Amino acid sequence: MEALTRNTIIFTDFFFLDIISALGLVGIIKERDLIPFIQDERQTTQVDRCLILDRQNKLIQHLLDDESFRILSSEEKIEKYKDNDHKIGKNVKILKGAVLIGNKIEIHDNVSIGVGTYIESPEINIGANTTIGNDCEFVASSIRIGERNKISNNVIVDISGGRSPDSNLITGRDCLIAYESYVNVCRQVLIGQNVALSPKSMIFTHSYWQSVLDGYTTNFGPVTIEDSSWVGSMAQVLPNITVGTGSIITSNSLVKANVKPFTMVGGVPAELIKENLKKSLSQSKKEKIIKGLFFELGNWLYTQHFDIEKINENLTIISNDKFKKSCFLFEKNMSLLTESDAIDIIISINITDIYPKTVKTIFDINNLTIQGPVETIEYMIIEFFRRRGICFQWK
Repeated sequence: MEALTRNTIIFTDFFFLDIISALGLVGIIKERDLIPFIQDERQTTQVDRCLILDRQNKLIQHLLDDESFRILSSEEKIEKYKDNDHKIGKNVKILKGAVLIGNKIEIHDNVSIGVGTYIESPEINIGANTTIGNDCEFVASSIRIGERNKISNNVIVDISGGRSPDSNLITGRDCLIAYESYVNVCRQVLIGQNVALSPKSMIFTHSYWQSVLDGYTTNFGPVTIEDSSWVGSMAQVLPNITVGTGSIITSNSLVKANVKPFTMVGGVPAELIKENLKKSLSQSKKEKIIKGLFFELGNWLYTQHFDIEKINENLTIISNDKFKKSCFLFEKNMSLLTESDAIDIIISINITDIYPKTVKTIFDINNLTIQGPVETIEYMIIEFFRRRGICFQWK
């Protein structure tokens, strides 16, 4: 393949695989071992090389050829990655059978990679506090997963249709990719912040089967799903599609045209169901909703073995001996707090600069920010709000 130049006639990867098959080499060379030069819909005067694995690297050779790495403990795997100059953060878990293969791997703090999961890409970057479930398989030219993503079991990301220079998976923070979802990255898939892909949803960046010489068309192109969008269960998104900010695709839909921001579409093919989903609420309406959320949060934490002490309408103290912390939920009046309350966490819609010195972490509901350290109980609170579409930023 090194002999190829920009003046060489390039056949598609499937034609090349047919030649390999005719020579009896199937099983020796896999599609991912090739450096395909995929013909693009764009008019271009040059062909870019795909990112490929550095197969001269001894660790990559070992990971590809020897299954023994998979049975190592998480600590042993991490040590080997660090010895090969990969960056692994604190409290990272790479569970039984899981393996990552790449030229450059960076895993940030508090990441968990589930049992039997396989991730292969020249560039791998996984953001802090992200969880990847069991038996997932990711293969791409570049994989960049944002902070606080939750990827469920049996999620597949692959390059069926051929690897290209932009066979990339990029996700923003606070995304959910539910179980058995499928993402094809023959071209780039860009997923924004706070996006949910429901179970068995599917994203395609190519569509073809019948011959173009018989008049059939092929479609190669990227897919972008913008912030705060929701793709319903078993919905399919086709190539060259942008799903606009804050939109909803209903279950079992087939999306073959761009989706405008803040709209709901559904059906086969998907058609407009509703517009102007996002509404501007008054402050009093927001405060009423937040008060209801506080009540829900208190009840939920009670089921998680927290003790609840309701002082008045504006003040609830939640404590748990295991975490040796107290959680203070209130609406407006910061003066209700005293040093003797020994409060560690504040959740409020009206944060001021006046609060007890014992307070370590502050959740500002109005500005959706977090200030201070985040540990077990804080993550529980973050997850509660995230499941209601509310995502915080670290201040």
